[in-house]
Amino acid sequence: MKKVILLLTVLLATPAWAAKVKPAAPPPVTANVHAQYEIYGGGFQLLDADLDINVGAQKYDARLRARTDGFLGRVAPWSDDVHAAGNRGAREMQPVAYTSANTWRGKERSVTLVYDGKGGFKSKFAVPAPEQENREEVAPELTRNTMDLMSATLTLLQRVTQGESCNQTIAVYDGRRRFNLKFYEVQFERLPESHIGIFHGAARRCDMTIERVAGFWKKFQTDWTEDGDAKMKLSFWLAPITPNGPQIPVLARTYGAFETVFIHLVGGTADGKNIKDLINAAP
Repeated sequence: MKKVILLLTVLLATPAWAAKVKPAAPPPVTANVHAQYEIYGGGFQLLDADLDINVGAQKYDARLRARTDGFLGRVAPWSDDVHAAGNRGAREMQPVAYTSANTWRGKERSVTLVYDGKGGFKSKFAVPAPEQENREEVAPELTRNTMDLMSATLTLLQRVTQGESCNQTIAVYDGRRRFNLKFYEVQFERLPESHIGIFHGAARRCDMTIERVAGFWKKFQTDWTEDGDAKMKLSFWLAPITPNGPQIPVLARTYGAFETVFIHLVGGTADGKNIKDLINAAP
């Protein structure tokens, strides 16, 4: 379940902007998106999630709120509230602050990162501390020039917008773990109509895997061999809601304890307009 949650956070931190732009000095593309998602596994709804993204010409702000739903929510209540903010550079996001606060069966966990703008941190704080949960603390030299999950995935899509491919590796430190997000370009595919998700039509598919570096629970070391990392695969599809407007994740697929897990876009707004209406109005 925790592996699926990690992949979910990565996916839902991944808005995109219009892909058809000229590589040479494109003007900044801005986006204001509120997207709603439902996550299913083994035939059951597992999670609900709300994603708010505000990307301006110079700054960005993103927030993801997710929670278990239905029967799972009653027997294993979990919620997460992730927030990232920072400055927008020419080729990557420059995080200023990142927070994550979640509860799992009544136990609270949180991370706060404040960046110094020089590749390091003014402060970083995690509850519980690494030594309290059988986890080795990540060496300071491994955390330099890293990003949080939100900022890393925003960086990926900014690079794609500016003409680069989806083939990227980005270093991430989430306050406990140090890992690399490895993205791969796949192809454009046509998604059929769904009784859950609201999107159907052409979408761009990218795949992602997570490469472990340091800071993972010792008791899960056997799950995080190279073969284990390969199982941490996420396929996601991006599509523009308006002809020249922002692209957002419309579907994702991964694997976990609940067999195949699907993440469906089920509603929301883009620049104040209803996403479902925009999709249905598209030619």
